[in-house]
Amino acid sequence: MAPRKKTAKKRTTRSLGDKRESIAEQQKLAEAAGYDAIVELGRSVQRCNKLYASAVNEGDTRAALACQKELNRLLGLGPKRGESTGSVSSGEIEAARAQLLPLNLTAKDAPLAELCRLAVAKIVELQTTHGT
Repeated sequence: MAPRKKTAKKRTTRSLGDKRESIAEQQKLAEAAGYDAIVELGRSVQRCNKLYASAVNEGDTRAALACQKELNRLLGLGPKRGESTGSVSSGEIEAARAQLLPLNLTAKDAPLAELCRLAVAKIVELQTTHGT
């Protein structure tokens, strides 16, 4: 096997002009990446409104609903992702009643909100009388 010839590595040097162009390009990219959140929100809302109108005109209720949901999200209407909608299951209500009824705070058929209010009042009363 014959020994390989060593080839001279070509050095590349950047001229001052190349560096200036690179800096200018970086600045352009930075400006393009920067945005005004309020302006972009307005654009997004405008796009959603146009898409919603188009979906309604075409009779596409699924698309219209998707647009409305996105508008609601953009505008901060309704629960945020991962938040509870505030609805309580009947199982949770019954579990709370089962915990509060044995305290004999009121009639057995009292609404849960009243049971909770009376339980809190009793806790406050006990804390003030016992100095906790």
